Amino acid sequence: MRDHARIDPAVDEFRMDGIGSQSWVVSKMMRDRHRLREIPDVALARFNRVDPELRLPLNPRTTANMLNCYVIDEARRAFDRDSRSRFIEANGTTYQILGECVLWYKQLGDDGLPSNYPTDAALEMMQGSFPFAPHKYLLVVGIQVDATMQKVERVEIQRYTAAGKIQFYIELEKAERRGRVLGMPSAEPAAKSKSRVTIKRGPEQTEIASGEK
Repeated sequence: MRDHARIDPAVDEFRMDGIGSQSWVVSKMMRDRHRLREIPDVALARFNRVDPELRLPLNPRTTANMLNCYVIDEARRAFDRDSRSRFIEANGTTYQILGECVLWYKQLGDDGLPSNYPTDAALEMMQGSFPFAPHKYLLVVGIQVDATMQKVERVEIQRYTAAGKIQFYIELEKAERRGRVLGMPSAEPAAKSKSRVTIKRGPEQTEIASGEK
């Protein structure tokens, strides 16, 4: 489980208002929050169009890898014309470089942490060593789906600092905004609900164990 803890003020890189801090990441991700929240929804919908009978022999790991392929493909589509974005294949996976950040799309387990975390390579990169894109900040785009693989329950941007510890997380919340009706009803069709995405900051954290599975 993820417990609350105080930020360590001795770590300059992660001061509340500094480069790499939660506030800094929020500022960098603000303009992309809609796309980042919608990518998993579209990817899961595409995944579920695959004949269930064809998916029946797949084990959980293969199913997760398959869904992740759809997520990456949808991310490529969503950022296709964005000059800040490019994708790299390295270390047996795909990363998205977006401005000053590197995004690592991963599914989350029931504990809210990457389900296959940690590996030796992951631990090294989570500590800030990312040789494939130096001077970039590695962020996990964590995606949690329900047990039936029908609904995206949670999308978070997570930042790790050391083995088994998370620095902070930012939840991308999907909300519904209803159209207002003024005056008497008319013959015009009612306004449809519009979706919006808000950023919910998790607590700054330093002492959260990942729990290796």
